[in-house]
Amino acid sequence: MWSWAIVIGLRKKSDFTEVTLAGFLSSVIDVDHFFLAGSLSLKAALTLPRRPILHCSTVIPVMALTLKLIMHLFRLKDSWCFLPWMLFISWTSHHVRDGIRHGLWICPFGKTAPLPYWLAFMDPANGRSDNPGEEAVKIHSGILQASQ
Repeated sequence: MWSWAIVIGLRKKSDFTEVTLAGFLSSVIDVDHFFLAGSLSLKAALTLPRRPILHCSTVIPVMALTLKLIMHLFRLKDSWCFLPWMLFISWTSHHVRDGIRHGLWICPFGKTAPLPYWLAFMDPANGRSDNPGEEAVKIHSGILQASQ
């Protein structure tokens, strides 16, 4: 979501609608966890035996190019020309965040090692912890250990 806000610059009121759509696209990827789990249970969705299909990083360019082709074939308005790029950026930033813990899954070649944490900072919108409370505890613990 914030990745797209950085790209467009938030200059006018309609830009907030685009940012909201980007946030939706970035989050909708995780719906595949529930499909694979066959349940709406969060526990089941988080303890899958394998990664769901939308978490394959090669899906991103395929979907973005497919969307671009569909838009061209149906001659959709120029006002929607940003959509393939928004999809690409939203899903890529999601994959980078996930890749820090699990690596990237590049079908059909396999997966990479977990990405280095600093890579999230290449996109300023990703430079946040998935669990800020946990990060604060680590920092606080480090301060306590250093003072003893």
